[in-house]
Amino acid sequence: MTLGSVAVETGASLSGYARREWVLFVAMALVPGVVGHTVLNSALRYVRLTAVSVSLLCEPVASTFLALVLLNEVPGAVTVLGAAVVLVGIAVTTRTRSG
Repeated sequence: MTLGSVAVETGASLSGYARREWVLFVAMALVPGVVGHTVLNSALRYVRLTAVSVSLLCEPVASTFLALVLLNEVPGAVTVLGAAVVLVGIAVTTRTRSG
């Protein structure tokens, strides 16, 4: 909603996209939203809440890895350091938290 308001306010064009792009826009909205939340809610049946909620921090780490593999975008040193801190934090949290 905010992004749409900013686009309208700045005069950015919201039309003129080909059908393929509209399909991709809808897919990008639905797949992560619907499928992602469904998987997380289903995981709560089998995995502790702490592990599920902390695992959400992996999303930017995984996105960075995918950008490296698929797009040859090499992350900077700060990004790699941040990813390492996140992964260590997840490991510590999931190993030390009980029930």
